[in-house]
Amino acid sequence: MSGLVDSPVVLSLLVAVGGAAGALARWRLGSRVARIVDARIGGRGGREGDDHPDPLPSALGIVVVNVVGCFLVGLASGALADHPIGSALVSTGFLGGFTTFSTAVADARSLWERGRRPASVGLLVGGWALAVGAGLAGIGVGAGL
Repeated sequence: MSGLVDSPVVLSLLVAVGGAAGALARWRLGSRVARIVDARIGGRGGREGDDHPDPLPSALGIVVVNVVGCFLVGLASGALADHPIGSALVSTGFLGGFTTFSTAVADARSLWERGRRPASVGLLVGGWALAVGAGLAGIGVGAGL
């Protein structure tokens, strides 16, 4: 089995499968959080006559995804350090597809362009700080296992 694990083709397929599953999980969790937030704030934030939905619920969904993903990356970094298959499938594949800081930046830009500058800055600074903290917490928990 060791020879199969060392195959770049097999590892690439594992990363691809994990990445696809992670992207789907990101979409499901982010959408669910966005629906909850949108229901709580009542769709506020859009401009009068604006056909585009308020980007804040979606942005908060991505923050939740990134915080959860960073915690799991920290946790997996210790647990899967000696397991190339698990690391390729879970850390690089699934969690790489699950987290998305580029979408967080795009959401912050959208908020900024709508004149919601405090929300934009808060999303970037707060979201990234929470994600880094969650990653460090995951490393700490993983080290204790």
